[in-house]
Amino acid sequence: MKYILSLLFLLFISPVNAKMTKIAVIDTGINNSDKISMCQSGHLNLTSDRSLIDNIGHGNHVSLTIHKNAKDASYCQIIIKYYTKSGANNLINTVKAFNHAIDLNVDIINYSSGGLVPNLQEKEAIRKALNNKIVVNVASGNERLNLDHSCNFYPACYYTEINVIGNTKTHKGKNTTTNYGNIVDHVIDGNDILAGGYVMSGSSVSTAIYSGRYIYEVNNGKRYKEQDAYRETARALSRTRTARKYVKNLEKFIPDGVLEFFNYATPISRVIINKKVEYKWEFE
Repeated sequence: MKYILSLLFLLFISPVNAKMTKIAVIDTGINNSDKISMCQSGHLNLTSDRSLIDNIGHGNHVSLTIHKNAKDASYCQIIIKYYTKSGANNLINTVKAFNHAIDLNVDIINYSSGGLVPNLQEKEAIRKALNNKIVVNVASGNERLNLDHSCNFYPACYYTEINVIGNTKTHKGKNTTTNYGNIVDHVIDGNDILAGGYVMSGSSVSTAIYSGRYIYEVNNGKRYKEQDAYRETARALSRTRTARKYVKNLEKFIPDGVLEFFNYATPISRVIINKKVEYKWEFE
């Protein structure tokens, strides 16, 4: 009898019973497939290259960054290579990539890319993904555009249901190239991030970080918490009014001088925890 009870106990607590989260990474391929959680099937190469090997490095970095931030979550990546050095058919391949991800019924799509020209087929494919309850995470872009003045970076500007992730506006005292504005839902520090043996910066990296953290949250039923609180620049609040209210609430619990609140000319706002702070905070 005790063996039956033990078996039932293990059955209920075993992580095997947890749903495996599937994320489609639409990018330039993968090199370090042995260092991420790869789905058993569904991978697709839409380029003229012979394999999923990443000859640019962008997709490999994105996949590794997602994996690092997903931590021990039960998930796997489906690699969809849509872009290569020639740049041929990249827009057609983007549409095919989204439709392939939809057909596979993935939970999340990470698209750390975009451009200045809208496309109806791309827009329709993303609408279909959203209608299928797929979480779509895209980059805000790196053209220094104020998307409040003219929202002209795509797919970020297609639908409000898309999760648009931007990089921080400054890094080490210098301005970054990130696009910004109310359309940006999350601002994450995607500067000088090491993965796969090289460093990348930009909203592409920020998007990958967000996707990894989102996977972690889905699997653990709780908010992501950074080990180094000051690095969490990043769970940023994209509405000034919300940010002010949030900071006001935090000030009740955090000593004077700990919080730095940045309110830019545009409504993007973020809360930064000082490097010297030993507390670990979660950001809604």
